[in-house]
Amino acid sequence: MMAVFWVVWMERNKRIFYDDKGDKIDQLWDWLRFWASLWASTYSVFKDINFSFHSFGLDSGIPRTNSIGKVSDSSAIVTDNFPNSEDAIRRGEYAVIRSLIRVLEGGVEGKRQVDKVIDKCASMQNLREAIATYRNSILRQPDEMKREASLSFFVEYLERYYFLICFAVYIHSERAALRSSSVGYSSFADWMKARPELYSIIRR
Repeated sequence: MMAVFWVVWMERNKRIFYDDKGDKIDQLWDWLRFWASLWASTYSVFKDINFSFHSFGLDSGIPRTNSIGKVSDSSAIVTDNFPNSEDAIRRGEYAVIRSLIRVLEGGVEGKRQVDKVIDKCASMQNLREAIATYRNSILRQPDEMKREASLSFFVEYLERYYFLICFAVYIHSERAALRSSSVGYSSFADWMKARPELYSIIRR
């Protein structure tokens, strides 16, 4: 069931944020089988089963993104996005986030608001801590397949953090129009399209 939710979530993000037409149904089934097999492989009851992701008809077996590079470019992502200190990691100061708040007017305040909400919701999941957990897994996981999967989750969660900051700034900038239910306000998708530099940052 978790694999179903994960595939639907990733497909939804592609269609909303990247104007992507999405994968075909057979590709979605391949992704579903891949993620279900990957997660099953971490349980001891399945330890004698060989889960070969090459059998799923996927280019690399690991999801590729339209944003923070290709997941297979792991060395570049590690070099470019990992903060140098534990304090910076806890604060979510990844390179792509630092670039965002430099370019986006109101980005510093937007990040502060998002971090405040993340901390309030920490009893369920702290997004910054989840990103840091996958970062540590990438660095320490000896199994290549599991390391690549951790990298995929790292990219996905970092994207969420990035777009949450964008959304916080959008809400702040459009708050008057949104409160009055005016027809003059922009949707978040239109607001993002009017700022192509934000897509350029995350697609580097």
